[in-house]
Amino acid sequence: MGIKRPLLFELSKGYQGRAKNVHSVAINRVEKGLQYQYRDRRNLKRDMRSIWIQNINAGSRQHGLSYSEFMSGMAPSGIELNRKMLSELATNEPYSFKAVTDVIREHAAIKPKSAQKFWYPTPEHPVQTAKSGFFKDGELEPLVPGKSYVEQEFDLSRWNID
Repeated sequence: MGIKRPLLFELSKGYQGRAKNVHSVAINRVEKGLQYQYRDRRNLKRDMRSIWIQNINAGSRQHGLSYSEFMSGMAPSGIELNRKMLSELATNEPYSFKAVTDVIREHAAIKPKSAQKFWYPTPEHPVQTAKSGFFKDGELEPLVPGKSYVEQEFDLSRWNID
C-alpha cells in the first residue's frame, strides 16, 4: 500500500524542491532516504570497528607490538576486553594501555621490537636528494653550488660512468 500521505510529508520535511511537497516525487525520495538509512546503520558499525582497530594498532605500535601480535596475545594472557574498550584505553588512558601490552607481552612471549627500522644509505644504494647531496666513492658529496638539482642528478661525468 505504501506510506500514508501525512507520514510521507512528515518524513520528507527538509528535502529540497518538489521532493518535500509533491506526493509523487516525495514517495521516491523518502523511500530512497529510508534505503540509505538502512544501509548506513550497518556501515556505521563497520566504520567504527575500523576506527577502533586503527586506534589499537597505533597504541600497540608505540609499545613495540603490531596489531596482529597484540590481538593474538589477548587470549593466552586472559584479557577479555573488546575492541571498543581497547581503543578507549589506547586513546584516553595510555598508562593503562601500556599495562595491558606488558601483560600480553609477558604471557604471549613476544619479544619487544625496536621502535622503527631505519634505512641508511650505502654506496650500493645511494640517496639522491636535494637536501643530503650524493654519494661518490663511498662518501657523501655535497651539492655543487650554482647547479640545479636536475643538472647535478643527470650529470654523469661526476660519477665516472662510461
